[in-house]
Amino acid sequence: MVMYKAEIRTRKTGEVSRKMSATEESDLEDLDPVQGAPLKWYNAVIPVSLVILMTLFGMLDTGNYRHLPGTAGGNIDVASQSWGDIWRGTTYQLLGADSGFFMKIGKLIGNSDSYTALLWASLSGVAVAVALTIGARIMKLAETISTMITGLLPCCPPCSS
Repeated sequence: MVMYKAEIRTRKTGEVSRKMSATEESDLEDLDPVQGAPLKWYNAVIPVSLVILMTLFGMLDTGNYRHLPGTAGGNIDVASQSWGDIWRGTTYQLLGADSGFFMKIGKLIGNSDSYTALLWASLSGVAVAVALTIGARIMKLAETISTMITGLLPCCPPCSS
């Protein structure tokens, strides 16, 4: 129903998105950098890099977990739940002795739970960004949380039409 209303609005007015209220526009304007705050490159690079690395780590970890017996898709027998034993089990029991590094990585990532990996990675990135903001005294905790919520609101669809 929402998409139908959007299509009708676009055909009649030519506007692709609905007009925002004054409150919504002021909330988006609040995302401008804080006046007088030092604009440091690492305040962006560290959280983004952490999200990328944690996503890869999370995908490998959840892919490892899913290979274990007793889990959904668990189909290798290993002596322990260490990464080394799972890696060796993936080599010999699933792919054969002559399998390469990228085949093993592909098998682990293919069996991973990307939702969990992305969820933990994004939460880690947000936590580090909040810590960097508060640590550099750019904003106080309440301001940081308020700005974070304002930035997350466009990601959440409205509940009413």
